[in-house]
Amino acid sequence: MPPAAPMLTMATTINALMQEALGEGEGGAGRQSGVHVAGWVKSVRRQKHIAFVMIDDGTWSKPLQVVVKGEAAADLPDNLQVGDAVRASGDLVGSKGGGQAFELVAKSLAPLPGSPTADSGHGKSYPLQKKAHSQGFLRSLPHLRARTSHFAATMRVRSRLARALQVSAEDHLGCIRVQTPVITAGDCEGAGERFAVAPEGTAPGDAAAFFGAPTFLSVSGQLEAEALGSGLGNVYTFGPTFRAENSNTSRHLAEFWMLEPELYFIDSLDTLLHAATTLVTAAVGEVLDDARAAADLSLLDPDFELRLSRLVTPGAPWAAIEYTDAIAELRAAVEAGAAKFAQEPVWGMDLSTEHEQFVVARLNPGRPTFIVNYPASIKPFYMKANPRKPGISADGDTVAAFDLLLPDVGEVMGGSMREDNAELLERAMVAKSMDPALYEWYLDLRRFGSAPHGGFGLGFDRLLQYVTRTPSIRDVVAFPRGPAYFASHPV
Repeated sequence: MPPAAPMLTMATTINALMQEALGEGEGGAGRQSGVHVAGWVKSVRRQKHIAFVMIDDGTWSKPLQVVVKGEAAADLPDNLQVGDAVRASGDLVGSKGGGQAFELVAKSLAPLPGSPTADSGHGKSYPLQKKAHSQGFLRSLPHLRARTSHFAATMRVRSRLARALQVSAEDHLGCIRVQTPVITAGDCEGAGERFAVAPEGTAPGDAAAFFGAPTFLSVSGQLEAEALGSGLGNVYTFGPTFRAENSNTSRHLAEFWMLEPELYFIDSLDTLLHAATTLVTAAVGEVLDDARAAADLSLLDPDFELRLSRLVTPGAPWAAIEYTDAIAELRAAVEAGAAKFAQEPVWGMDLSTEHEQFVVARLNPGRPTFIVNYPASIKPFYMKANPRKPGISADGDTVAAFDLLLPDVGEVMGGSMREDNAELLERAMVAKSMDPALYEWYLDLRRFGSAPHGGFGLGFDRLLQYVTRTPSIRDVVAFPRGPAYFASHPV
C-alpha cells in the first residue's frame, strides 16, 4: 500500500527553490537537502526501478523533475497520473540529464487527499494530457487552462505587467490610484454600447426601479476620475470596463481592463503624448528587467527582447502622424495601387484595423505610432477642440486627441486634452444630442476652479497581447467575456 499523504506543512515553491539554487552568477545555493515541494503532475515516466515525475506548482516557467527510486519508487502509486496533486520531499541536486539544471531526488512522493489518484470516484479523466493542445481547445476548458505552461506563463506576465504599470503611473506620472464606480448612470463614450444593470426579476422597461434611474456597467472611469482629480491632482484608475459591442474579433472583449490616468495643469497634447510614452516604456522596461518575467516571455516568444526593445529604446521617441496626413497617405497608397482596403479611407471616418496596420507597417515599420488630432465628429464630447489650422484641419473641426497603435494589435490607447471651458463643453454635449442636465455635476468641475488637464485610457489586455505576442485577446484573459460566451462556457 502506498503511504498516506503526509501532514501538510508550508511547501517551498518551485520558484523560491530554483531562485535560491540558481542565485546570481555563481552565488546560488546549489544542492539543498530536506526540501518539500507540492504541485501538479505534468508527466510520469517509469522505468524498471526508477520513475521521473515532472511537477509544476505554477510559480516557475518550467516544471521540476522529481527522480523517484529505491523505496520511494516502490511506494509510488501504480495509478499516479497527469493532473494529480502531489507532495514530494527529498534533496535538490544538479541534474545529470538535459533540460534542467537541478532535479529533486525524492525520499517520498505521494498524492494529496482529493487528487484523482487518492479519490477517483468521479469517473472523469483529466483532459490535459502531455501533448500539444490548440488555443481553441483550451478556451473550452477555461477552468483548467492555467495548468498549462503557456497560459500560466501568460498569467504571470499579466501580474507582473499590471504591477509595473501601476508603479509607473505613481512614480513617473505622479498619480495616486483612485477607485471609480462600476455602476454608472452616464455614458462616457457616448456610443450607447452599454450593459444595463437591474435587479434580477425586474420587469422590462423598469430598469430604474432599484437606483431611481437607468444604470449601466461602466464603459470608462474617466468622468469620475476627473471629479477626483479636480481636488487630488494627478490620479489614475485601473479596473474592469464593459462594452456591449457585438464583436468576435481577436482584439475585442465585452469585459476588459483599462488603466486611465488624468493629468492636471498640462496644456498641450505633446505633454500628454510624452506621459503616455513614459508610462508604457517604464512599465515594459521593468518587466524586461525581471528575470522571472523574462523566462516566461522567452517561453511565449523567443524573440521577445528584440521585438519589445522597440517599445523601450532610450532616445527613440515614438512617431506621431496627423489624422489628416494619415488619411492622405492611405488614399495615396490606394491611388498608386500599393494598397487595397475593404473600406475606402475618407476624411471623417474612424480608422479600421486594416488602416491602422497599414499606418504602423508602412509609415513607421514595427514601431509604436501615435495618430493625433482626430475629427471632432467621431470623438466623444469631452475632448478639447483644436483651433482651425489651414492645411491640417481644412476638412472640418478636429480635437486634441490621439490613439496609440502597436504592430499586429492596433489601437491600445486613446486619449485627449479635456475641454476645460464649461460653455464650450455644454455646446459639445448638445452637438452630440446629449442632455446637459444629466451632466450638471461634470459641468460644475469647469465652473468651479477649472484647470487644464488631459488623460488617456490604456487597454491593458491589448498591451499584454502585444507584450506576450498572443494572436487572440481571449488568450491573455482568464475568463474572456464575449458574445454568446456562456452558451458554451460555465465559468
